[in-house]
Amino acid sequence: MAELKERYAAALLSLSLERGKLDEGIEQALIIREVLQNEQAESFLIHPGVPDSAKRNFLTQLFAGKIFDDLMGFLYLAVKKSREALILPTLETYIDLGRRHQGKVSATVVSAAELREEQLSALSALLSRKLDKQVKLSARVDPAVIGGLYIHLEGRLIDRTVRTQLKNMKEILLCLLVTAFA
Repeated sequence: MAELKERYAAALLSLSLERGKLDEGIEQALIIREVLQNEQAESFLIHPGVPDSAKRNFLTQLFAGKIFDDLMGFLYLAVKKSREALILPTLETYIDLGRRHQGKVSATVVSAAELREEQLSALSALLSRKLDKQVKLSARVDPAVIGGLYIHLEGRLIDRTVRTQLKNMKEILLCLLVTAFA
């Protein structure tokens, strides 16, 4: 299924680029994603007992005339092929591919305490310089990291947390103890 969402997303990206409407396509995909992430909307779409015609009418009422025909066609195709569960993952992938094409990436920074705006700006600027891409940074707080931070970026993890450093030190000490008494 992951391969299928990649193919759908790549096709949507190709159509958006072909028509010169990538920015608008991403904006519309964000709106669709936001609307369909609603638990009731998602449950309705993936429920096997709801007829396809009702699902198509639902999508038509929500989006007809408000989004590109290509995106509407994708939604209808997902319903026709009983792949409604792929709609949100495909949109996520499309948004990600589109932003990468534009030279933009999203990253999430997780720290033990809330970061100040100037810290976030400096970190975003540093990542942008290193990657030569525009980095949109979102922040979360997780006291379990103890100190430091970690960053999720383009499928990579940059971990500079005290929690990880302590874990690594523990493993080294255990190895030293085992070899000392072996």
